Amino acid sequence: MTDDYAAVCSAVHLTLLVVVSVEIHLLMGGLVVKIEAEHHDRAENEELASNGYEDLARSASRHAALGALGVLTAAIQCGSLILICLWAAIDGHGDARWVAWTTMLSASWACVFVVAFAIGKVLYEYSRARDAMVDVAEQNPFEVFGG
Repeated sequence: MTDDYAAVCSAVHLTLLVVVSVEIHLLMGGLVVKIEAEHHDRAENEELASNGYEDLARSASRHAALGALGVLTAAIQCGSLILICLWAAIDGHGDARWVAWTTMLSASWACVFVVAFAIGKVLYEYSRARDAMVDVAEQNPFEVFGG
């Protein structure tokens, strides 16, 4: 591992750590908003209140699993950043190939997580838009299809 490689890896890890942290924050904030909206809707509509919370529980468990994976990714990034800092702090540091491999693997994992998370968000929003369009088409097909 060289000083230049350590500097590049540190910048990559910090950037990925910020992105992962923001995504986790937005994910959990969205879950809180969803739970509050569901609670408000059920409080106003007795029929909804008797149906149970299965969909909300399923959504919450998905959010929690993604949040846990995001926290794990952030922890890996922090650990790798600490290793880089420790390596840089050693006077006359050597090659430390295992540190170089560790930092490369953790950066690769975080990149895969961020890209997969982004693709998942796009597919989820597409699914929601498709479902909304089907709902509108069922209510008024002439409005949707230009009739």
